[in-house]
Amino acid sequence: MSSFPLGADYDYRLFCVDCFQDNKPVKQPSPTHRCCYDLLAVQDKKSKRWFRVRRGRHQKSFKGKWRMCCDWNQKEVCPRGDSCAFAHGTPELLLFTLEKDKKFNIAEFIREARLQCVGTQVKLVIILHSCQHPLSL
Repeated sequence: MSSFPLGADYDYRLFCVDCFQDNKPVKQPSPTHRCCYDLLAVQDKKSKRWFRVRRGRHQKSFKGKWRMCCDWNQKEVCPRGDSCAFAHGTPELLLFTLEKDKKFNIAEFIREARLQCVGTQVKLVIILHSCQHPLSL
């Protein structure tokens, strides 16, 4: 898997829209929740603040310099939501710029990281299952 380019300042984690809301992880998702790990969120290592990273539609064709959304910058809320063509937060600004310069691919990173999450979860379920039902000799 490609390394996370903002790793010096941010930790990343995958969530879904049900377990990451209002720019933070949900403390206790529903007991029947099964995360699909399709949303990238990063946490500033110093401030511990979370940021959702949208999968941009404009990065590859955009020729200019990425700018921060004025609404998001003032209120951390944007009325345009995912359709906004401006960055929502510094991590998104940096990742959108890297993607525009073909140095990073957000969707590909999520796909690769998701495979790791799902693979780890499957291994854990197998381990728990074998611990709960030991073989009798």
